[in-house]
Amino acid sequence: MPAKPKLFKFIFQSSGDLEISRGLRALVAFAIPLAIGELTSHRAVGNAIGLSALYFILGDVGGFYPTRAKALIGTIITCAISLFLATLLPETWWLKVLFTFGCMFAAGYVGVYGAPGVMGGIVTGLFFLYAIELPEIGF
Repeated sequence: MPAKPKLFKFIFQSSGDLEISRGLRALVAFAIPLAIGELTSHRAVGNAIGLSALYFILGDVGGFYPTRAKALIGTIITCAISLFLATLLPETWWLKVLFTFGCMFAAGYVGVYGAPGVMGGIVTGLFFLYAIELPEIGF
């Protein structure tokens, strides 16, 4: 296994100062897609990918690796389901309100699983709210 560069070692470590590494990961997750979108003249795509990556970074609550892995996998699955449901909704405002209520209720209910569930629920709720008005992106 190749050795990690010492300059970026603090980003990948599982213990230590978590706040610095989380901040740097969030910066990289948002800035790189945004910059690529600017360079390729697809600003909306870069913004959508950057915000989605930022939401997933926020779902990482720290702690032991198995807990983090389960929380992030659960967040990815629930965000994919909420994205699927949000993009299928027609332009009917009352249906959007109904599905938003259901999604936010479910997002709050996963708080029974502790801190990982709370962060996963918040990220899923934010992702649904973001995806419900996602613009159509054409190439």
